[in-house]
Amino acid sequence: MDKFVELLWAYRSTTAYNAALIDIRLPDMEGTELLTRMKDTVPKVRKIIITGYPSMKNAIEAVNRKADAYVLKPVDVEKLRHDSRTAEAARS
Repeated sequence: MDKFVELLWAYRSTTAYNAALIDIRLPDMEGTELLTRMKDTVPKVRKIIITGYPSMKNAIEAVNRKADAYVLKPVDVEKLRHDSRTAEAARS
C-alpha cells in the first residue's frame, strides 16, 4: 500500500490536525509531491515544508505547490509556534 494512502487513512480516522510538518526529503517521495497529494484531500490543513537542504529551486517549488511556509532546519520551535498562531489568527 502506498505510504501516502496509509497516512491519509490514519489522518482521517483520528483527531483532525490543523498543520502538517513535511520534510522536503521523505523516504518514498519528495515533500513537494506530498504537498500536491494533500492539496485536494486535506485542503484546510496548513502545510509547512521543513528542510536541511535549502535551495531556491525547492523554495519556489514548495510555494508553487501551495506550501504555507518553508522553514529551515534546525527548526526554532518557539518561532514556529508563534508564526502558526499568527497565521491561524489571520485566517479567522
